[in-house]
Amino acid sequence: MGQPTAGVVFLTQNTIASNPGMVMVKQYATRQEAANVYGDGIFVDPVVASEPVWVVAIKGKAYVKSVGIRGAINHQAEASQVIYILSQKTGDLLGMDVVPANTTSINSAP
Repeated sequence: MGQPTAGVVFLTQNTIASNPGMVMVKQYATRQEAANVYGDGIFVDPVVASEPVWVVAIKGKAYVKSVGIRGAINHQAEASQVIYILSQKTGDLLGMDVVPANTTSINSAP
């Protein structure tokens, strides 16, 4: 799968304003609550599980390139939605998920 060359749309304030529903931001009181919605498993460490998070979902065709599990593999996938989990305390990226192309949501999440 090559990188897109034509018809690329950048995520700008104007793009978001002209495409309502493209970006969803939702606050969760705990990381575990968000994980329950998005299917990210159970956190054993209560400090990790209790951290408040923001979930940001960006809908639309995207090409996502990320490092593999062992850090040596570059994986590129076409996606219909990209989901980011951010710490409310620090703003750090805690997790990312990709909804494969031709599907609309992950684990029936909004």
